[in-house]
Amino acid sequence: MPIVFQPQKDGMERVALVGEDGRELSWLILLCQRIHIGRATVRAGIVGHVFTPEEHRKKGYGRVVMLATLDAMAQRGYEIGFLFGIPHYYLKHGYSVVEHYYATVLELGRCKVEEVSGLKSDRYCPADLPGVMRLYDSYSRRRTGAFVRDRDLWSLESSRKALERCLCVKNSGGKVVGYAKWDGKFFYTRLIGRDCMERMLVVPEAVGANARAAQGLLFALAGVARAEGRDGILFLGPPDNALSIAMYNLGGQNRRAIVPSGGAQAKIVNLIPLLKKLRGDFSARCEGSIFRREPISVRVGTDMGPVDLSAIGGKVRVAPGRGRKFDWKVTAQELIRYIFGFCPPPELPGAKGLFLKTIFPRQIAHSWAPDEMI
Repeated sequence: MPIVFQPQKDGMERVALVGEDGRELSWLILLCQRIHIGRATVRAGIVGHVFTPEEHRKKGYGRVVMLATLDAMAQRGYEIGFLFGIPHYYLKHGYSVVEHYYATVLELGRCKVEEVSGLKSDRYCPADLPGVMRLYDSYSRRRTGAFVRDRDLWSLESSRKALERCLCVKNSGGKVVGYAKWDGKFFYTRLIGRDCMERMLVVPEAVGANARAAQGLLFALAGVARAEGRDGILFLGPPDNALSIAMYNLGGQNRRAIVPSGGAQAKIVNLIPLLKKLRGDFSARCEGSIFRREPISVRVGTDMGPVDLSAIGGKVRVAPGRGRKFDWKVTAQELIRYIFGFCPPPELPGAKGLFLKTIFPRQIAHSWAPDEMI
């Protein structure tokens, strides 16, 4: 039974297993997307809409489609695979959970949101797109997990619909200094806000250029919430977002959740090319450390082949490893979690352990999905 790759609109592909009678037995949607990992930009195969009709389930068809998709990613030179998945299913294909879900909840009845002089808010219009793109790019440029959104991605049908539920805050010169979307269907909303989502204005994405702009966004969103009869605001952003901080300063509650064995997941597809793209961040993290002066080398054994990581003068090098004696053995499924900063690497004795903790620090990875596209 053949696997068919069918181009779809908006740059997507439908990957399907086709039976002898020509009917599709199982399928998924694949999109090539760029994702930031620190200062590096990697090519990711985004998988979504995985489906097998009920009468064809438990026959291994979904697995055949997924394996063919992963093979295609490797052949096309993608560094990672990424998806927002249901629990348990994708772990067997080598994916790992790499992001928490975050939210800040603010009860409007318990605080007073002040207006900011010199700022005004309006509903989004197409002329605001360059300003919105600029803010998103500035905010996301070095945030691990963030999608690179070019104009084509912003112009997708799903993105246009999401922007219909968007407001912009502008300064006295008419420049967009903040934007926020509200409502939309995001599967993790119930996980992190089940106790309040029905009575809150759900804000899935917001960026303010600074604290003042974030305060202007909060005032505008409070107005939308009251107009829609909502008691407060549920913002699905990380705690270091300017809007999260503004809400927290007024008595908001920061929340964090994880989908057990599910949610935002990633997989290494091409190991050496991925690590080579991360060398800039690795080297920057070694600046000011002992590895600026002292050379270090760690031989890593993985199920995708050995890798030598070394630093000379603070500059990190990546090369395919040789031999079978390793300082650190790790699976690729574990390594992607350290790359995203989801958890720190295990302890190794001496300078080698310190080197690994230096180049793989704990961090807040966060991605806003391209709306309801996947």
